[in-house]
Amino acid sequence: MFSKIKARLLFMTILVCLLSTLLIYCFLLNHEIQIENARDTWLSADTSGTIWVESDRQQEEVHVSHPSPLHWMHCLYCGINLIVGVLGICGAFWMYRWKKGSHSETHPETTLSENGLDQIVRSLYLAVEMKDSYTAGHTERVAQYALAIYDQMDESQKRMLPRDDLRYAGLLHDIGKVAIPDLILQKEGKLTPEEYEIVKLHPTTGADMVEQIESLAHISRGIRYHHERWDGRGYPHQLKGEQIPLMGRILAVADTFDAMISTRSYRQAVSAQTAYEEVLRCSHTQFDPQIVEYFKKAYEKGALQVKKPDFE
Repeated sequence: MFSKIKARLLFMTILVCLLSTLLIYCFLLNHEIQIENARDTWLSADTSGTIWVESDRQQEEVHVSHPSPLHWMHCLYCGINLIVGVLGICGAFWMYRWKKGSHSETHPETTLSENGLDQIVRSLYLAVEMKDSYTAGHTERVAQYALAIYDQMDESQKRMLPRDDLRYAGLLHDIGKVAIPDLILQKEGKLTPEEYEIVKLHPTTGADMVEQIESLAHISRGIRYHHERWDGRGYPHQLKGEQIPLMGRILAVADTFDAMISTRSYRQAVSAQTAYEEVLRCSHTQFDPQIVEYFKKAYEKGALQVKKPDFE
């Protein structure tokens, strides 16, 4: 819309400028003709404004009024230039107001959109935590651990994965558990093979849910593949090595680490040091060895802000 209006305004300005130039040319041409006519006739005038015209036949007195015959041309010329000036000022003022208005309107909308997206994500992951009390705080910790790992990565790898995308994926990685029956999700003791197969559906269910939200659809890969293993023995698609998206490989380490230091309905928590050593042990098998190295750096720097295990 703006481009069409600007194009029309530019066209009108050019048209008026061309008309003004044409009038200037006509004015100068007529002025030159007047000068040539004056040269052809010998003119004399006294102080009273009387002009004497001399010719071969007779001498007669001619009274000439002072206003120039080109007076109307002067007025038209000045009028056109005034219009051009007004149009230019109005156009500049309109452009200024449009840009100022667009900036003042789009910035709040962008902020509102980001805040709205945060609220959607928060509502979704809280729904999971309300359904399963054992996982309270789990999603936020997984997101925090994932970002701590991310901060140790090379800049070239960071360019492949926006930080906010990883944060949202961390917060929503277990959203598919809302579809798991409570009897299975909160069951005391070990799951049966049939029940475990139902639990294994949550990455796919969660990714399918998130794909329905246009602004979050691009993070569904991290949700879908955060239970894949580096050796290809994970689920749901048994991807191997770098076939697993980077987001999924990071979340796999962060999710497993927090799961080990958290008490679940089917087992007790272990210490942070024990969980740390287990992650290192599973490098090259369950986890991407490079991601494990970043995890190690973050842990040693204290960047993980590890919570106290539930048994302490």
